[in-house]
Amino acid sequence: MDLGSIANGTQLGAALRAARTRARMTQEELARRAGTSRRWLSMLENGESPGAEIGKILATLDTLDITLRLSTRERVAGTAEGELLDLLDREGL
Repeated sequence: MDLGSIANGTQLGAALRAARTRARMTQEELARRAGTSRRWLSMLENGESPGAEIGKILATLDTLDITLRLSTRERVAGTAEGELLDLLDREGL
C-alpha cells in the first residue's frame, strides 16, 4: 500500500496514525512493540517531534510493516527550488 508523498513531520505523523489505526493498534501497543514510549509516539503522530530519532521512526515503521522509500523530486526549471538544486549539484553538495 502506497501511503503517498510525505514532505514534513505533520504528514508523517498523520500517515503513521492512519497505518496504526488500520492495524487496529493502540498507541500504547505500537509504542511497546516498537520500543518507544506512548508519549513519543503521540507527539510524532501530532507532528510535534521535530527532533525525532530516525532509529525510533524506523522501528515504528517496521512494526507497522511499512517500508521507507526515498526518491528524488522532479526539478522544475525556472523555479527557485530547481535553481537551488542545480547549484547544489554543480557544487557537488
